[in-house]
Amino acid sequence: GIFNPDLNEIVYLQTSGPQNQYLTSVSWDPSGRFIYTGILNRDQNHLKMNKYETNTGRFVKTLFEERNDRYVEPMTGLYFIERDASKFIWQSRRDGWNHLYLYDTEGNMLRQITRGEWEVINLLNCDPQGNSIFYESTGVSPVEKHLYKTELKSGKTERLTSAEGIHNLIAAKSMDYFIDVFSSIQMARAYYLLDQKGVKLATLKEDANPYKDYKTGEMSIFTIKADDGLTDLYCRLIKPVDFNPAKKYPALIYVYGGPHAQMINKSWTGGAGFWLNYMAQQGYVIFTLDNHGSANRGFEF
Repeated sequence: GIFNPDLNEIVYLQTSGPQNQYLTSVSWDPSGRFIYTGILNRDQNHLKMNKYETNTGRFVKTLFEERNDRYVEPMTGLYFIERDASKFIWQSRRDGWNHLYLYDTEGNMLRQITRGEWEVINLLNCDPQGNSIFYESTGVSPVEKHLYKTELKSGKTERLTSAEGIHNLIAAKSMDYFIDVFSSIQMARAYYLLDQKGVKLATLKEDANPYKDYKTGEMSIFTIKADDGLTDLYCRLIKPVDFNPAKKYPALIYVYGGPHAQMINKSWTGGAGFWLNYMAQQGYVIFTLDNHGSANRGFEF
């Protein structure tokens, strides 16, 4: 329903199909004349992205459809290019990895912007000129996150952060500056000011190791092969304090294992909550593995 506060009225979109379906990725057209809504069936394997009039709720057209025998998962709205409101970016795993696609508002796919065996994690913004898009991705590794820039026309891509670890970016509207909230195995938390090319202009704050006065147990990140003998599965091991390799220890297997979860990355403590280090202080070996189905490894994984 679209509520008009001036008229105190609600106009409902004229969505067809069974009541038992999902309305998702709802997005306003920049003009305010249209609203876009994804119609996802209850089995979650068929999506229609529909365009409706906002003042009447009338269905205008279906822009595109996505189908998959297993699942379709629309997680974001339409991102409109500020310089050209007739174009928007859509995120999809249709090629097996979460990537960016450029469409016009008539439903024509103009091009695939990003591609490769890695995931776009977070779309930040387009520059004011509408030339390039900035986003966070796993292009380096599934256990890292970096800032990237891709030109919309050519597809030319640059990685703008270099330090190994997890970079969470806060972007200025002009996209000329970023706050890089950084964490790594060696750095608990840091705040850096970057320019548009990823050059560090200032260090705002660093807290390398808030636990330096405590014995926390040695932590390592490594991979083992899955049952198929091919796929790398990321693991984290925290040894007990004052570990003795000649001694046997009880092991705590700490795992989640569901979708949209990733227990292991190259952030401070390897992504572990500090309770696990506490248990290592109590004499346990702590082991975690991100199994098939966990996040940031693509559709097939």
